[in-house]
Amino acid sequence: MVNLIARALEYDYQVGIDTLNQASAELQQKLDELAKNEQFLQFSKLSIVMNCKHTNGTQDITFSVDPSQIAFDFARSKARPHSLYSKFPLKLTNFVYLDPAQPDNKPKGYLTVKTPLGSGSMPDSGFGFNFEFNLGSLGALSGSAQFVVNLLIIWEPNQDGSQEGATTFVGLRLPGIGGDVLGFPLQSVLKLSFKTVELLVDSTNASGTAYLLKIKKVALKFFVLSFPPNGQTEIVIFGNPDATDSNDAVGWYAAYAK
Repeated sequence: MVNLIARALEYDYQVGIDTLNQASAELQQKLDELAKNEQFLQFSKLSIVMNCKHTNGTQDITFSVDPSQIAFDFARSKARPHSLYSKFPLKLTNFVYLDPAQPDNKPKGYLTVKTPLGSGSMPDSGFGFNFEFNLGSLGALSGSAQFVVNLLIIWEPNQDGSQEGATTFVGLRLPGIGGDVLGFPLQSVLKLSFKTVELLVDSTNASGTAYLLKIKKVALKFFVLSFPPNGQTEIVIFGNPDATDSNDAVGWYAAYAK
């Protein structure tokens, strides 16, 4: 009986090693292809963990991803010229991994941004990137501090690995204590509030793709008072559609309708 168990474990171990070697070879082939293309984000220290169980004569081999030590090589990475990263002053801060077994670790305080890819809620599982988005300064009302928001982009791959119709989430989080989704404090008693955010993409321009971040129903609030009291104010933030080497600035304009 002991010999049978030992043989089963040895066979199970060998099958696991063979499976891992095959997966490793396929992964290395893909990584070699990516390394030849500069327009990809170069990374390292992404671990793939294999669990192999042998129960009642059956084998159960599963793989999981451990991105806790992932590191990015920005010096060797080059953004696509018409990408959002090339047009807006974005700074990648960290990789996000949503584990359905750990729902409490999901990022909090993000307002859903409507995009051409949809406006669904944050999925329970998936991968993503968290960016800092520098919008400049709000002037004396904020002590001339830089107004930096977080832009979170998450995708949930399909079960079959296809990209068509995969779930995508884009969220915006404002700075400040408390994680208020729809407002930003100005000198304690003042608050800059808004209702919705939309990311628009214009790819019809021959000179390049343009991106617009539209913030709707903006108001300055003082306790229960709101300015303007009536009408609707919108702010549109845009990057330079002709940007090439630098993406460190944005422009904006505001419109008010009674």
